[in-house]
Amino acid sequence: MSANYTATGTLVDGRTVTLDEPIPLESGRVKVIVESIPVEQFRTIEDFLEALQKRRDARGYVPRTREEIDRAMQEERDGWNDRP
Repeated sequence: MSANYTATGTLVDGRTVTLDEPIPLESGRVKVIVESIPVEQFRTIEDFLEALQKRRDARGYVPRTREEIDRAMQEERDGWNDRP
């Protein structure tokens, strides 16, 4: 039985599709069905930011905490003194 996967991507030319994420398959022949996705049109920056937040939430994005950012910044600054 063959497995089916759904992924989005970009049609580069009439023969090449660049996928947004990898598919867990080995190299070989596949069957591809292409469906055009309409481009999102935003009326305001608020509409864009709302859509962006929804996409981030849908994929489970968790932003770094203030402590994580502060720690990364301090580590970067600490490395400045190590330069020759």
